[in-house]
Amino acid sequence: AFESCWILTNIASSESSHCMQLVDSGIYKDLCVQMGHSSNDVVEQCSWAIGNIAGESSKCRDLLLAQGVAVTLCQSFQRTDVTNTFKSNTAWAISNLCRAKPQPALQYMKPIFELFSVILTDADVNKQEDRKWLPDVLWAISYVSDGEDARIQFVLDHNLLKLVLRLFRATIAPPGVGDSEVVPRRLPSEQLGGVMEYLPRDDLIRLATVCRDVFETTICDSEVLFSCLRSQFDLSIKELRVPTIRFVGNVVAGNVQQTGEALKLGALDLIESILVAGHLKDAERKELMWTLSNIAAGIKEDCHAIFSRQPLVKAISECIKSSKRVVWKEALWVVSNSFGTAPEALLQNMELLVLPCIESYEATDRPRSDQTMLDEMMTFKAPNGVGLALGDTLEAAVAKSPNVRHQSIQKQWAFIKEEVMAVADADHAAEALDEALRFLRSNLSGAEQSDEEGKEWEEYEEGEEGGVWS
Repeated sequence: AFESCWILTNIASSESSHCMQLVDSGIYKDLCVQMGHSSNDVVEQCSWAIGNIAGESSKCRDLLLAQGVAVTLCQSFQRTDVTNTFKSNTAWAISNLCRAKPQPALQYMKPIFELFSVILTDADVNKQEDRKWLPDVLWAISYVSDGEDARIQFVLDHNLLKLVLRLFRATIAPPGVGDSEVVPRRLPSEQLGGVMEYLPRDDLIRLATVCRDVFETTICDSEVLFSCLRSQFDLSIKELRVPTIRFVGNVVAGNVQQTGEALKLGALDLIESILVAGHLKDAERKELMWTLSNIAAGIKEDCHAIFSRQPLVKAISECIKSSKRVVWKEALWVVSNSFGTAPEALLQNMELLVLPCIESYEATDRPRSDQTMLDEMMTFKAPNGVGLALGDTLEAAVAKSPNVRHQSIQKQWAFIKEEVMAVADADHAAEALDEALRFLRSNLSGAEQSDEEGKEWEEYEEGEEGGVWS
């Protein structure tokens, strides 16, 4: 049976037409039956073959789910006398049952997510055996949570967001090592470097969790070695970070209640800690900005929760200035969405957020498609639908005015902030902003300008409704 399953595994992993022959012949049903075999080796090989077939297409996946393979895979994962590789292969097969679109019916996902609720409760990211299967479990959760509110709620009802955030907090702030576990005396850097070559990876990661002060004062004084140890720990959690960010992003893309639950459980703590830690790929920064843009598009309180965190504000600002399109585009949406939710929050962060947006907007090297998108972003809309034309006003204040008047402009923006913050009712905030912006325009246009500048202001005042520069 083992050799037969191995043959089928190899066929399923080859060309698509070969895999479909296994499906058309109905032999996948025999693989599902063999999942109940008493031999762990046979079961592992069956799960490998099933994972290959499920990954071929949503049609193949659904045929396997209809055979009840989700239940048998979950049962095999919970066997106690299996290897780490067995669990890893089984988790991978389960994740393939959750992926592809159209997405699998939630009725088939119930045994899988009941299993996830159990195993994530006791999971420990610092254990090598758990790190083998955790990435596939997290990806499976992100696949299922991607979509309409009902799918998000299905995942939340299994308490998985709380468990995943708890798990990931351990990767951000790993537990310290007790005094009894620390090397009692300092070692010369070169001697420790030699020892490190022979230490198991788990021991290196464990050393990396020691705080910097303990490392430098107790173990050795080498910054290079500390960075080496720390990188080992970072590598161990990299595979967990991406699906976790995607999962959180899916949840906050849901309704107001679902977004609120994510924030209550510490979603912003997670995002901030990842951004502050740095060393992120562009794809990761893009996912984080996308997540923040979804939160900013929600309700006023959630938007304020973002901009009350200066590390987040600075990270968004840096992403706006990024040369990578996938990054700056999502970062700009954070700001654009915020204007429709809580514009007064942005007025407190003009220099860090709004001015970089306008600099990006004014860039001349954008493709036409990007410029069209930026035009849409810069048409800021207040909660009551009144166009703020804030981009144009700032452009006039910064780009069209002599440097000597910058101090005056700062005072006028302070007035705007005061006016907006004094309005308790969000429905009237836009009216206060419009009034403040009219005050700013009148002050700027009345100030000393060159003839050319005055002409530009005149063109602006007579331009399209909403204040678009001609």
